[in-house]
Amino acid sequence: MKFSLVVCTIGRKEPLVKLFESLKNQTLKDFEVILVDQNEPDFLDEIVQEFQNSFELKHLFSEKGLSRARNKGLENAVGEIFAFPDDDCWYERDLLERIWMFFEREGDVDGVTSHTIGEDGKQSVQRFDLTDSKLTIYNVWEKANSTTIFVRSGGFDSFMFDEKLGVGSGTKWGAGEDIDFLIRLIRNGANLRFDIKFYVYHPHVEAYVDPDKLLSRNKAYSLGAGYVIGKNGYPLFYPFYLSFRSLVGSVLSYLMRDRLKCSIRYIRSKSILEGWKDARKLK
Repeated sequence: MKFSLVVCTIGRKEPLVKLFESLKNQTLKDFEVILVDQNEPDFLDEIVQEFQNSFELKHLFSEKGLSRARNKGLENAVGEIFAFPDDDCWYERDLLERIWMFFEREGDVDGVTSHTIGEDGKQSVQRFDLTDSKLTIYNVWEKANSTTIFVRSGGFDSFMFDEKLGVGSGTKWGAGEDIDFLIRLIRNGANLRFDIKFYVYHPHVEAYVDPDKLLSRNKAYSLGAGYVIGKNGYPLFYPFYLSFRSLVGSVLSYLMRDRLKCSIRYIRSKSILEGWKDARKLK
C-alpha cells in the first residue's frame, strides 16, 4: 500500500463527496482512505456505500477532537506514506502519482509539504512562503498545514498528534497540532521539504467563516501557536518577536482604517504570548 489518507470529518457531506470524487479519479490507485467519523453513526452511510468500491475505504469512529481522530487513523494506517486531507479539500487527479514519483526520486527525503489554493487559483492561506526549501523549526510555520503533509511512515510510526491541541481538543489551544507534529519530526532527524508543485485545493477561509468568527478562530489558532512554541523550547526571543511583529501589523492596519485586520493582529499579538506562557507553566 503506497498511501494512507487519514480523513477526519464532522458535519460535512457535500465537501466530503467532492474529496472522494477527486480520490476516485486519481491516476495512482494504490492507496487507502481511513475515514475517521465523528458524526452520529448513520450520518455518512450513503456516502460510504457510494464510494466503498471506488477505493479501499476503512470507516472508523472516534471521540470528538481532530487530533484524537487523526491518531485513531494513524493506528489503523498501513501505507508507506501518510497524508491528512481535510474533509473539505480535494486533489488534482495526478497528485498522488506525482508525489509518489517524488519520493521514489528523492530517496533521502522523509516528507514533503506544499500549499493550498482555491478554485480561483489563488492562495487560500495567505501566510505561506512559496520558496522551495528544506523545512526547519522556524520556516515550517509558513510552509505547511495538515492538508499538505505527506510523510513516510517508516521510522516515524511513534509520532502522533498532541491531543491537547487542535479543533475539538477541549482546550483553548485550537490549532498547531500539525506544526507540532512536523517540529518533532524535524528534531528527530527527519529530512522534510516544501515543494510548490504539490498544491492541494481548499476553499478560502473567508468563504465560510464570518468576520466575527474569524476573530475567535484567530485567537484559538494564535494560542495554539504560542503553546507549540513554548512546548518545543524555542529561544526566548522568538515568541516576543512574533508578538511584536503582529502588534506592528495591528498598528499599521489601524492607520489604514482596516478595523478587522487591526483586531486580528492585535489578538494574535496577545494570544501568542499567552499560549507560550501556558506551555512554560506546564513544563
